[in-house]
Amino acid sequence: MQAIELLAETEAPLKTKGGLLVSFIIPVGREGERLASVMQEFVGQCMDMRWPIDVEFILATDIGDPSTGAAMAALSKAGACRAYFLSTRIGKGGTIKNVVRLASGSVIALLDADVPVRPSDIYRAIQMISEGRADLVIGRRVRRWDGPTRAFLSVAYNSLVRVLFRTGLADHQAGLKVARAEALKGSLPYIRTDGLGFDTELIVWARRSKARISSMEVEWRQRRYEISSNIVPLRALVTMLADLMFLRITTLREGRTLTRQTVGRILDWDGKYVGPEYITTLNAGNQSIMGFLRKLYAAVAFK
Repeated sequence: MQAIELLAETEAPLKTKGGLLVSFIIPVGREGERLASVMQEFVGQCMDMRWPIDVEFILATDIGDPSTGAAMAALSKAGACRAYFLSTRIGKGGTIKNVVRLASGSVIALLDADVPVRPSDIYRAIQMISEGRADLVIGRRVRRWDGPTRAFLSVAYNSLVRVLFRTGLADHQAGLKVARAEALKGSLPYIRTDGLGFDTELIVWARRSKARISSMEVEWRQRRYEISSNIVPLRALVTMLADLMFLRITTLREGRTLTRQTVGRILDWDGKYVGPEYITTLNAGNQSIMGFLRKLYAAVAFK
């Protein structure tokens, strides 16, 4: 993979002595070998901007896709990033929750694997955090290329979230969020959702903890036209509505109904054990009913 070799060669100039350390956490799905070229392009663009910061890239996946895993392992072996593999599939949000504790930066940037945001927009968000103007910066997508069904579902979902939780935000699920590490880690114990609703829960719990939240317009550069999406609109709608129902329950009870369970292991690129993989579950009322609901939810989400 030539892109991996080039990335390994260009990674060192990103480092500065004593600069602000920013951890990029990138959950990975079925990206395949193209992951290497996307990362090469992204790092090259960051270098061209001459960011006066230190950075680390953390790639993580809960999907056992061989070609993607090979690309992640090669990138990690080359020193371009750190790669982690979760043994149990739990979802994008759960993957982020599990690897945040492995990040070293005082600022953490959550970014989709296809990097649909310009580096200049990412750096604007980092500056807002580093200058103390916000604890959490949320991307608000403009010029999106969604089909009519997805556009309708997005508008309906975001409207419902604003009504239920009074966030005042137009977009709760953009694949760019930059946070002060302490604020992000402080919210994670209250986030139950491991799937698509993770972003919404992060915003809701950060707001309840009095974190300063800012929204920033970003031009969304969709890169996955040629790839069929893994997200089925109707299935996504059902699981996201269920997530909002559970979130409403937990916020009313101030998170006291949540418990953490170990479900697997986290391994690095050469198979070394890093730590336990966990999920956060809702303990409320009849446990047999809750167990049934959890299984039903998983069946719908990961069919």
